[in-house]
Amino acid sequence: IAILAPKLTAYEVDRVQSYAFQALEILASDQLANVRTILAETLKDVAQAPEELIKKLACDSELSVATPVLENSPVLTDEALLEIISNGISSGALGAISNRASVSSSVSDAIVETHDVPAITTLLCNDSAQIREETLDQLVDQSREIEEWQGPLVHRPVLSNNAAQRLAEFVADNLMDTLKGRDDLNSETLHVVRKEVSRRLADTH
Repeated sequence: IAILAPKLTAYEVDRVQSYAFQALEILASDQLANVRTILAETLKDVAQAPEELIKKLACDSELSVATPVLENSPVLTDEALLEIISNGISSGALGAISNRASVSSSVSDAIVETHDVPAITTLLCNDSAQIREETLDQLVDQSREIEEWQGPLVHRPVLSNNAAQRLAEFVADNLMDTLKGRDDLNSETLHVVRKEVSRRLADTH
């Protein structure tokens, strides 16, 4: 039914479509999590899936149900994702949103505002996630205390010169090598990074 329903068009019998969607709603309310999981896995990539049904699955208390939809469903708009986040969700569900193939800057801001470290780590590791420069600067400052963010920050595809210089003050030596090798930083920033590398080398002797 999950495969059939999205293919029904306006030219087909409305009653058949109604019955199919009703059946999906019943399955989405099934007490057995594995039934709801099968439904979520089946509909996660379907652009024509019923919006209310997808939202219901996305808010399911079982991660096995919510995660496939939160991470993949094209039905979930930024507005829907922001509403889901604002209503409060588990760290695992938040991480699924962070791992979407496309994450807008507004959704990224909402994830950062939750202060959920694992979800924000996932967001930083997602190269396709759009993160505003101001938000990245905020995370750079916080990464002094949250070491698991340092590596993903250093490897972000877009990193401001200011952020790179601040990261150079405290990241591990192996990450300094990565900073030094970036080709999107200006000469002044590279000079600061290399100077810091030299200072650290001198301190070890």
